[in-house]
Amino acid sequence: MLQLPKLTSRIRAAGTRARAPADPASKAVQAAFDAAVQKCYIDRHRSQLLTSEDLDMLWDLLWEHASGGTPDERRLSYDDFVAVRELLPPKFDAYMRSSIFMQFLPDEWGHVSVLFFFNFVLRKVGLMQARLDMSSYDADKDGYLTEPEFEAFLLDLLPTLNLDNLSPDVEHFYVCSTSRKFFYCLDTKRRGKLSIQQILLSNTLIELFELREAGRREEIEQNNWFSCTNSMRLYERYSRLDTNNDGLLSRSEMTGFQSATYSSAYLDRLFHERSSGGQIDYRTFVDLVLAVDNPMEPESIAFQFRLLDMKNQGFLDEATVTFMFRSVLERMVEFGHEPVNLSDVVNEIFDMASPKCGSYITLNDLLASGIGGTITTILSDCRGFWAYDNRESEGK
Repeated sequence: MLQLPKLTSRIRAAGTRARAPADPASKAVQAAFDAAVQKCYIDRHRSQLLTSEDLDMLWDLLWEHASGGTPDERRLSYDDFVAVRELLPPKFDAYMRSSIFMQFLPDEWGHVSVLFFFNFVLRKVGLMQARLDMSSYDADKDGYLTEPEFEAFLLDLLPTLNLDNLSPDVEHFYVCSTSRKFFYCLDTKRRGKLSIQQILLSNTLIELFELREAGRREEIEQNNWFSCTNSMRLYERYSRLDTNNDGLLSRSEMTGFQSATYSSAYLDRLFHERSSGGQIDYRTFVDLVLAVDNPMEPESIAFQFRLLDMKNQGFLDEATVTFMFRSVLERMVEFGHEPVNLSDVVNEIFDMASPKCGSYITLNDLLASGIGGTITTILSDCRGFWAYDNRESEGK
């Protein structure tokens, strides 16, 4: 019997030995060919996407065949669904399968919500559009986007996000903070690139695409992290700290962060790990804000753990915990609070973390404890420790 895999490998190996290094002209031709193939692929799939006119036609047919009063009450039976499907052109087939209808929770008569089904189609079309758009920015066609590539995608996405109040002067900062939120949440291994598939499946993208929903503008503006209101609030926090208006934050300027409640040891670690030339930029500031505003999130605990691990050991030993909390204690005294017993708090922190090895605390210990964010806050922020220490009296 002919051993095809072995034969193929010999041919490949022989071809590899015989192949001369490609000259620059050949590389340019290959790059142009690859780009043309990618463009053809994207254009072909883009032509199959539902357009606004297609979606209007779908909504009209669903409304016509459904029963009920308001859009919230409008329901569709399976027979209605099949009748609509038979009136639609083939490009709708991917959205009108029976298996898709069965995914929706029916009422007691077996009918499903028209609004829920239509929103499902909208989201799917949006994700397919986003996949094609992102792929066009994937320069090396590896299925990943670097931060500059992702920011270029976001910049072109802005007009679709209902950001009417966003000043052109701060568009760069908006794109930067949006990009950092994605990388903060998804690039947990800090590789500097994101899988397009990972982006599409993330709750972060769902939150960003909420900005396209015209009917909930006020609610979204108040509660969505990507809203214009929140982005301007974040930018203003940065600007207030930048007292010399050079666009960067020095160690002395960062002393005022969060009403100056963060310890000197913590800020020293921040600048040691994340500064460039003794200053931090807007990207680092956004990462820090994400960490301190969402202390219980796993990404935030990991971020803070790296800063607290002053010896870069991969764990926090008693000496490290003592050093970091002593700095918090000093900050508390500066604010006029009565000092607490240092060793008692250090022991309490180890009790809270319940480390597998009793002599040091790992990141996994913090994550498993369920209160890792509380522990990192105690070791960095005197206000956070005060809130923890007075939790019982505050709750009364």
